[in-house]
Amino acid sequence: MASINYPTSSSVSGAWLISSDNLIELDELLDSFTDRLAKEQERYIEQVADEKVAAQMAQEAATPQDKLDELRTFYKDSYRRRFDDTRSRVVTFFLSRGRTVIDEKFSGAIRNPHVGSEAPTGFSMFFREGEVTAKVKVRSLSYSNDLEFSVEPSNSEIAQEIFGALQNWVSDLEIPRWVHVARKWRFGIRFALLWWLLMAFLIPLMHVNDSPTEAYKDEARELLKRGVTPQDQVHAMELLLAISSEYHPANRRSNLGFRFWTIYLTGGAVLGALAISPSVVIGVWGGKNKLRFWRWWLRFIGVTIPMLIFTSIFWKKLVSLLAP
Repeated sequence: MASINYPTSSSVSGAWLISSDNLIELDELLDSFTDRLAKEQERYIEQVADEKVAAQMAQEAATPQDKLDELRTFYKDSYRRRFDDTRSRVVTFFLSRGRTVIDEKFSGAIRNPHVGSEAPTGFSMFFREGEVTAKVKVRSLSYSNDLEFSVEPSNSEIAQEIFGALQNWVSDLEIPRWVHVARKWRFGIRFALLWWLLMAFLIPLMHVNDSPTEAYKDEARELLKRGVTPQDQVHAMELLLAISSEYHPANRRSNLGFRFWTIYLTGGAVLGALAISPSVVIGVWGGKNKLRFWRWWLRFIGVTIPMLIFTSIFWKKLVSLLAP
């Protein structure tokens, strides 16, 4: 009967914020399959032993039953020892200067008292039970931050189930797509930030008129302070017309307005925040503080900045449209 084998390996690029709770969840994910894998292994051993005994019976039809039972027990014990020798479960945290922390589970490695305040640069997980092998690995490298995971053999039903569970675990880790885009284009963003900062020095040197009514309003205030005389009436009318029409002659210079500096500072804050982006952050030991910072960074870029832009640029226009 024909069957379809789906790929059981994947590599997902991007930035990763992984907490200790996420790692414990990965421990529990594998634990949930351990009993089933043990039963699958025992079923496989029974099947292979029966096949070996059947082959022996085909060669020697007169083999006594006790001899067959003894042979079946021998094959079972041999395969059990083989599986026991290959059974393995190892998690590794990568530290600086080539150092590692190794344990059977993340829950045990996290409790290691000798790491101190150092933040890991990545981790790997290797799990083998019976015929099934699962691997997960992510590491912060200059050329790649891919999270790789695979389960073999791909034609095993339980291996495909484990792979599906790992896919769900990885999807829960994923952060907004714009973070990946920002990281991909971070060098271009930094170049744009440099030019944006230079604008603060270049624009005041240029003849820029930002708020054409402010200069006339200042004159009108001075005129009102000293009182409007009959001789000032014509000039007062000129000021009223200039303010209402926002007229501004080319030879008249005014200071940059509040609106300009609001937009400039907001743009600088956005570019400055996007110029830095997370790669692989593991929230254990010293990585806990890094994880808190980058979660704050996500809220700042994803929530605070959009609200600031909306309130400073669009809110007044919306209010004016809704006003009677």
